[in-house]
Amino acid sequence: MLVGIIGAMDLEVQALKGLMDNAVVETISTIDFYKGNINGVETVVAVAGVGKVNAAVCSQTMILKYSPDIMINVGVAGGLSEEFKIGDIAVADSVVEHDMDTSPIGDPVGLISGINLVNIPCDKKLADLMEQAV
Repeated sequence: MLVGIIGAMDLEVQALKGLMDNAVVETISTIDFYKGNINGVETVVAVAGVGKVNAAVCSQTMILKYSPDIMINVGVAGGLSEEFKIGDIAVADSVVEHDMDTSPIGDPVGLISGINLVNIPCDKKLADLMEQAV
């Protein structure tokens, strides 16, 4: 199994890179991909850069080059809940395209045409494993 991990900033994946054994670095489209083993699990880690376009480029490149079995996005994220405190860990059960709005033509806010979803579900098995780990 190959696990792909992406963070927007080096700060978010720095510790993971430090845990990696036998790391090999390959630069593709200005993104450094660190491939090695973390606790015996084959892993590729990359810093995408901030923003959804950078995340998309990094994700697509990682998928095409390394074909990870699962992908995890880690790091600092925005949230709307006032219950979260600094240092809390959140595991998503779905994601939403926050700036999608075709409501002037009658769609619900956030609807992504083509897949016709507002809330895109995360992999439940992986989310459950992440919750158990934290």
